[in-house]
Amino acid sequence: THVPRHYLVEPPEINLNEMTWTDKRDFQFTVTSPIKKDFNITGLESPIEGMTVAYTKEMRSDGSAAWHVKGTYGPGARERDNGGEIKLKTDADGRTVSERVIAFIKGPLTMEPGGFVALGAIKSAEGKDTDITLTPTGTFDLKVENLEVERLKVSKGDPSKAVSFSHHKDGKSEKVTIHVEKGLEPGAYISGVLKIHLNHPAAPIKEVMFNGFIR
Repeated sequence: THVPRHYLVEPPEINLNEMTWTDKRDFQFTVTSPIKKDFNITGLESPIEGMTVAYTKEMRSDGSAAWHVKGTYGPGARERDNGGEIKLKTDADGRTVSERVIAFIKGPLTMEPGGFVALGAIKSAEGKDTDITLTPTGTFDLKVENLEVERLKVSKGDPSKAVSFSHHKDGKSEKVTIHVEKGLEPGAYISGVLKIHLNHPAAPIKEVMFNGFIR
């Protein structure tokens, strides 16, 4: 037998499509109940970062309740969140009613390559320069404020003389260079974590793990 759903949500899902970290989008949906004509929304189960939710009750002429839920998403939505599920508490037997809000958040910047850089095989006689390119989405004037290296390991030789780091502006991008000196002992293994400190409020630090070996 078909058991009717306690609540009907219209529309059943909200898609805000692609957003950047600076965007703000409005949404709304309506909650009714085919089982319990009059009911109350008593609160939000847990807040969702970057999202506001407000709700008002309308009593219809047939004595049924309709709850109109309005909200906003952004600005400052994070890349990994991509929306969230709104769970509203009601006074009907402790039931909750849910609505999924979907958004595809384009992050504040792109980084090529990503969070791991393989320096690969480095010829001892030549050394190697490897670039990381950071490009902001939109018109933001991106600047590298500081480069910090952690857990730098060079299995043979002095780490502080083996690897250095620099950065320069390239159009709207910033290029960060990992420089491996020439003349390092073949067989040496290099690894570390580079922390790139940026002036971007939505991406203050980007971490890059790197490794390679001398041949």
